[in-house]
Amino acid sequence: MAVNLNNPKECTEYWTNKAKKHLIGRKITDVTYMTTQDAKDNFGWYKRPVILILDNGNEVVAQCDDEGNDG
Repeated sequence: MAVNLNNPKECTEYWTNKAKKHLIGRKITDVTYMTTQDAKDNFGWYKRPVILILDNGNEVVAQCDDEGNDG
């Protein structure tokens, strides 16, 4: 069954389950800040967010909102 991402309840449930699948049980192995150059050139951001490096090599990048408007 398809998820209606325009429905707030379905959207929240979908993204919560997706985050749980990728984050529960993982270990943070390093913490760093995004470089100023990377933030500006690749995302158009003026702020440098924290990046959490996980034990499987994935990175979690903090954003100021769910639309990715700034780090």
